[in-house]
Amino acid sequence: MVLSQDLNLFLKDASTYAKDNKLFIGHLHTEIYYENVFVIDTFQNNYSYIEYKDSVTNEKYLIFADCHFYVNDNKTDLMQKELLTIVKKKKPNKIIFLGDTVDLLKAKNLTNMFSFTYFLEQLKDITKHLQIIIIKGNHDWRIEEYLYPFKNVFTCAKYRVNNSIFMHGHQFDPQWNSGVLKYWKYFGDLLDPINKTAEYVYNALLGVYNKAKGWLYTNILGRKI
Repeated sequence: MVLSQDLNLFLKDASTYAKDNKLFIGHLHTEIYYENVFVIDTFQNNYSYIEYKDSVTNEKYLIFADCHFYVNDNKTDLMQKELLTIVKKKKPNKIIFLGDTVDLLKAKNLTNMFSFTYFLEQLKDITKHLQIIIIKGNHDWRIEEYLYPFKNVFTCAKYRVNNSIFMHGHQFDPQWNSGVLKYWKYFGDLLDPINKTAEYVYNALLGVYNKAKGWLYTNILGRKI
């Protein structure tokens, strides 16, 4: 979240970057229109979105931002249902998620990605030709590794349609681009082998526990029942 004293600097930098283009971003967890910059937020602002139409191809887009999907969260479940309703009603050709789609700072394994991948399966059931563009935000830590089964989904740092640019927006955050946060992604890469090793050990121990429990029930408890 951008500090209040940095907000004007953030918006001015974003506007300067866009130049004569329109820039659609998230990251601020609020909704602002500033010159040529459109800031939206889906998670905090009643599932809001932007409808966009390509003036050349006539393709229809739905733009969502900062959904922060993660597992076992009631607000996530409600948001998924609402977004599915919106997609069914609007029937877009493409959907753009403007970053922080899945909060991988809180959920760094495949199990916790299930909520979002199940949502993607439901989107495929709505229309087989729907394309989904996921802009990588500062919380989308290596999200592309979990999306390879979905041929209609691709990730990128920036997406452009004619004179419109779509980004997450953390690139303009003075806090994110200074100090230790600037190197967060490198810390994440260093810690990744540790995370994977810990997950492997946990799953191995869980397997041993389940086998022991099964043996205990079958050979001891089962005989008493």
